[in-house]
Amino acid sequence: MFSENAEEAAAAMRKWLRGCFAKPLPLDEELLLLGLNLLCPPRVRLALLSRTLENDDVLSQIRLPVLVTHGDADEVVDLETSQHIASHVQGAKLSVYDGIGHASFWEDADRFNAELTEFASAL
Repeated sequence: MFSENAEEAAAAMRKWLRGCFAKPLPLDEELLLLGLNLLCPPRVRLALLSRTLENDDVLSQIRLPVLVTHGDADEVVDLETSQHIASHVQGAKLSVYDGIGHASFWEDADRFNAELTEFASAL
C-alpha cells in the first residue's frame, strides 16, 4: 500500500480494503472506494498506518458529546480501541455493530445514519 508503483499499491490497497468490510462489496462500490483511497499519497498512507497514539490525557478532557461506533468484525482497528476511547471520554456513547467491519457507515448505513441523527438531534 505504500509503494510508489501504482499497480503494486492498487493490488495491496484492494486487499486491505476488502479487510475493511465483513461482507464482500459489490464490484462498483469496491472500485469506487479503491479509487478514493488511492487518492491519498503513499507517504501519507504510511504515516497514518504506522503511527502510535497515546491520547488518554486529551480524551479525559473532552467535555462534548461523543458517539463512538465500531463494527465487531473490524479487522483494521480492534474493538478494544473504541471501548478504550469511550471509557476515557466522560459520557461517551459506544455503539457496537454486530457482524460489521471497519466501515459501519457504509455496511449498515441505515442504522448508522439513524443513530447519528438521533445523537445530533439530542444536542
